[in-house]
Amino acid sequence: MRRTAAVISILIVASTALCASEKAKGRAPCYFGDLYPSCTLAERSAWAQALARAKTAAVIIEATQTIACGDGSDGCFRTDGGAVTIIQREIEESGLWENLTKVEAKKANILLKFNTTNRAALTLSVYDADSNALLWRDIRSPSIALDNDSAKEINHFLVTLKSLSNSRTPLPLPEFLDDTQRPAAH
Repeated sequence: MRRTAAVISILIVASTALCASEKAKGRAPCYFGDLYPSCTLAERSAWAQALARAKTAAVIIEATQTIACGDGSDGCFRTDGGAVTIIQREIEESGLWENLTKVEAKKANILLKFNTTNRAALTLSVYDADSNALLWRDIRSPSIALDNDSAKEINHFLVTLKSLSNSRTPLPLPEFLDDTQRPAAH
């Protein structure tokens, strides 16, 4: 528990200056694990706590390919069934369901959304199911091999989840934060 709290505190403290500079630039959205955070310390701590408390998850996969429209113009899309199959296989072969309980979206604590268009890049975004707040994101661009990229994204998420959820109790904020800076409990 102390080690988890220390890791969170270090991440939050290390990002303080970066948060202020990126927020001044108007960068959004903010999420735990963002390399260029645009949120406050309290927001980052709240996202980390939401991830740490997650017990159930649902997966959403959006994989599309651009195609020529019926009139020959560009801008039409179709589902990339092959990409969906690859991502689903990597999810099932990962340790994801050893760490979270698989449920339908309306019963989940968090939503894991994979997104790829033309297999050029792959994004795994994790959202709070109640608020749709972005909690965590990993982007693989360019996507070289969809099976490798989806496996790596899942692994990166699991490493983050395990580092945060060794204890299912809310993680303490650094002592220098007063009660006005404490995030609202979910």
